[in-house]
Amino acid sequence: MLFNLRHSLELHLHFFALTMPAAGLIVGRAAWPAGRLRAAGTVALGLVALAQVVALALMGRFVATHNTPGGFGLPLGRYLEVADQAVALAGEQKAAEVLVIGPGDSPVVDEVPAIFDVLLRGRVAFRFVDGRSAALFPPHQAVVVLAPRAGEAAGLYRPWPAVEAPGGYRLAMLDGGWPQGGFTPIAGPRLFQNGIELQGYRWEADGPGADGPGTRGRLWLLWQVLWQSPDDTHFFVHLLDPAGQKQGQQDSAGYPTVYRQKGDRAVSLFDIKLNTEVLLSPLRARVGMYTYPDVAGVPVVDGTGNIVADSVIIGLFTMEKGGP
Repeated sequence: MLFNLRHSLELHLHFFALTMPAAGLIVGRAAWPAGRLRAAGTVALGLVALAQVVALALMGRFVATHNTPGGFGLPLGRYLEVADQAVALAGEQKAAEVLVIGPGDSPVVDEVPAIFDVLLRGRVAFRFVDGRSAALFPPHQAVVVLAPRAGEAAGLYRPWPAVEAPGGYRLAMLDGGWPQGGFTPIAGPRLFQNGIELQGYRWEADGPGADGPGTRGRLWLLWQVLWQSPDDTHFFVHLLDPAGQKQGQQDSAGYPTVYRQKGDRAVSLFDIKLNTEVLLSPLRARVGMYTYPDVAGVPVVDGTGNIVADSVIIGLFTMEKGGP
């Protein structure tokens, strides 16, 4: 017990359990072969047990009414209020579904999707979007649940009106539109054989700094699901210098195949680190798709379905901050 009382130990929730180690001491003392001591020990043990119940009840009440960052987090009652408000808004506006935008899109491993998967199940159609790398715009009305610190891509929902919700959440109402300003249209052919059509892009560079030229660039890619494919497919983006040499690459699902629906428009963020320092010479991006996990390329087709290329080339852009 003395060893575990070291100040260097990190604080854990079970340290608040009053029966550890006091109960062990009391039980040991009560077991001493003396009737009066045994009776006193039994009474003391009962008092400690009662104090333990009270302590746990008070702790449960506290985490049910207070936000505890790094602990339980936002109380479940607040999450339920957000879910109820989203369902009510969807009913009022006759929205087809609810989109939950937060840091992560898997209810298996990500906190926000895991919670709302339980709270929304059976009440309304819903999907999840990882706001750190994607934004989704379905072709129908939808309620958007924006979690605090949802991610940079969640900023694409700002043009749509939103209302405040408990716990720092916000609810926005989509009308079937999508962000069109600031994106450069992509000329055809731009349609992949799996029904994904590239429609626009926006390029951002970190720009030169005190240490020399910029070494990171971000490509925002606007694309649409014209028809659904059963294959799980991912994107790849290669940055090419004027000589056609690859200077950077990022692969991404863009938006998980399991969530895609016909008519969806999505904006995916590709944050690309360059392999070497690149001067302010023009770059291009080669955008392609492949099936996962077998990594078979998805070809680009024309309007009649004929294969015309294995990828789409977009750009010119530079590593100059704010460049096209």
